[in-house]
Amino acid sequence: CSIDYDKNSNTTKNFFASVQNKFHYAITGQTAAEIIYTHADKSLPHMGLKTWKNAPNGRVLKSDTKIAKNYLTENEIKNLEQSISSYFDHIEIVIGNCTTMTMQDLADSVNKFLAFNAYKILE
Repeated sequence: CSIDYDKNSNTTKNFFASVQNKFHYAITGQTAAEIIYTHADKSLPHMGLKTWKNAPNGRVLKSDTKIAKNYLTENEIKNLEQSISSYFDHIEIVIGNCTTMTMQDLADSVNKFLAFNAYKILE
C-alpha cells in the first residue's frame, strides 16, 4: 500500500517497530521496552508473564520474556487488538479510495488515527 515500501529497508523495519511501540504506548502508557522492564520480575510466578508460548502449564522460554504483549492483562490485549484492527480497517478504506501513500504517510496516519481516538501518542 506504500509506493516506497521495501521489506528489506531500514525505513520499513523502523516503521513497524515504531508502530508497535505507538500502539503499546496508546494502550498502556509505556513502550514495549518499558513494559518488559517494569513487568518482568523473577520473584513473580512465570516472571510476571500473563501468557507465553507454552502457557499455561508449559515452561517459560527466554524468548517469551522479550515479547511485551506477553506481560499485558487480558483487557490490555483486548484493547490493543481492537485498536490495531480499527486502524487496519481505516487504512483499507484509505487505500480503497485510491490514495497513494508513502511510508511516511503511513507513519503519520498512525498518529492521526490515535489522536482521533483520544489515545496517548508516543512522540
